Amino acid sequence: MLREAVGEALGALREEAEALGGLPRFLLREVYRQRRCGLLEFGYVVVKCATCGEASEVPFSCKSRLCPSCSARRAHETAVHLVGSVLPHVPYRQWTVSFPYALRWRLVKEPGLLEELLRKTTRLIAAWQRRCARKLGVQGRLLTGAVTQVQHWGSALQLSPHFHTLAPEGLFAATEAGVDFVALPPPTPQEVATLVTQLARRVTKVLRLRGLEDAEARVDDGLDGLRLESLQQSLALGTARPQVEAEVRPHHRRVAVAEGISLHADTAVHANDRQGLERLARYAARGPLAASRLSWREDGKLSYRMKRPVRGRDVLVMTPLQLLKKLAAVTPPRGKHLVHFHGMFGPAARHRSAVVSYGRPLPPPAPVEPQSVLPLTPAPFAPRPLRPPRLDWATLLRRTFGFEVLQCSCGGRRQVLAAVTDWALLDEELRKRGLAPSLRATVVPRHLGPRQAQLPLDLAAGPRPRSHSPPRQPALLLAS
Repeated sequence: MLREAVGEALGALREEAEALGGLPRFLLREVYRQRRCGLLEFGYVVVKCATCGEASEVPFSCKSRLCPSCSARRAHETAVHLVGSVLPHVPYRQWTVSFPYALRWRLVKEPGLLEELLRKTTRLIAAWQRRCARKLGVQGRLLTGAVTQVQHWGSALQLSPHFHTLAPEGLFAATEAGVDFVALPPPTPQEVATLVTQLARRVTKVLRLRGLEDAEARVDDGLDGLRLESLQQSLALGTARPQVEAEVRPHHRRVAVAEGISLHADTAVHANDRQGLERLARYAARGPLAASRLSWREDGKLSYRMKRPVRGRDVLVMTPLQLLKKLAAVTPPRGKHLVHFHGMFGPAARHRSAVVSYGRPLPPPAPVEPQSVLPLTPAPFAPRPLRPPRLDWATLLRRTFGFEVLQCSCGGRRQVLAAVTDWALLDEELRKRGLAPSLRATVVPRHLGPRQAQLPLDLAAGPRPRSHSPPRQPALLLAS
């Protein structure tokens, strides 16, 4: 359904964006990768049952941030990694920070501003935790940390950069034997209001130092135009709004707003509720669109059902072009990190191994064989083994969609025989079934942006001093 809607609106979107300088290459790559997801004409894996001999093909995924199914797999993989390998067995609290409309444009436009405000937020929470620990009489070196997942979208597919920070409901005290966890009481509504007030002051200071307090919206390309349009649809720009003084407006329990910045700290997870922690991490790592809530209407428009009503409406009705504009506006660049590790959870933290293993069962020690005589020759060099994936292919599909790709209907177990990637071989297999590649000409463009400069090639200069690249691997890769 989404592939059909994107294919119908992609041409019109590129035509509109040409007036503003075109769309960036990363966005076009994400769109074209999403259109080829799950199609046999772009490659597949052959699996065969060892009992009944039935063979089937499983197409490759696209791993695009626009694809709902690939985003769901990425969310499951991220949540399993965080709960199983990073977050120790302690209670947690989620701190959600959202920003006003006037600041959202600067967060996605100015490089480094979003990361700087994230550092201000996590340091503010860590300082509050250390003050609470000192009031309880905790001495020694105190270790704080958190894991933040950044989202660029809201529930109504609008541009809304915000943070989901998972922080332990306490901190760790470094000792000679390792680390000890010190539980802290939950924050009171007054403390949350004080924290959001301090955060608003720090955000204002950062904007003033960067000279962004009165900066105007500058549109450099088509993506900036889509982002600005996404903000204008939610905020009626052009209509005069009265100036109101910034105030702290406490809502229910641990939620407060100051100068348009919202701080929500009312979600907590018990130390023994690891499933709830994984569900919370998976929610923060989700993609912008859920395919199960998207449907076609009789008038040719799309209907998207939201989880929570927005302004009394729980259904968005839009054309395919409007949907593609919304998705393009909230798509972050492919190389931009959306998961950040702070403090003791950082990869270079001194006590990270002790903190991560806190509360986990220790693995049994490996048996050591005594050697009576030391070898005279050094051991041969062994290359560093490749790091295994967080979740294997079959397990990830089972956890995400409940689909057993390696389980046959007869009860037998399937095995991976080969991976078919060569287009000539794919065309031959499709012709045997009476099919033909229908989307390859439109999904794989020759150029995704402005052409690069063509350098003259001097054929009389002789061969290049370096050897050419090795020939391409065979198209049929047999599994060992």
